[in-house]
Amino acid sequence: MREVWCEVLRLPDVGDREDLFDLGGHSITMSQIPARLLDRLGVDVPLDAYFVAATLVELAAVVDGLQSAQE
Repeated sequence: MREVWCEVLRLPDVGDREDLFDLGGHSITMSQIPARLLDRLGVDVPLDAYFVAATLVELAAVVDGLQSAQE
């Protein structure tokens, strides 16, 4: 996920607890990040998840839950 955020936000690195929107996330990035995560991780993260889980740590927990639900 960190790699996806760095690519989309065009940043060299992103801290685990940095807020997506504080880093420059906006409507365009919100269309790119979920599509890339679906492609790479096979998980469809709903858009509303990014508003309640706006850090990598928080979003990782959401992704883990979604992956567990798929099994």
